[in-house]
Amino acid sequence: MLGKLTREGKVGGGDMREVLSAGVSPQQVEDALAVLKSPGRR
Repeated sequence: MLGKLTREGKVGGGDMREVLSAGVSPQQVEDALAVLKSPGRR
């Protein structure tokens, strides 16, 4: 999901369902998205 988000700039509901069904918690998704949005990320 993060790879798609960085390549395409968006993800859909299906992407989120796939990640969550793989066992990733909503908090882990939120944390990963926060890292992507952080100002120090290149």
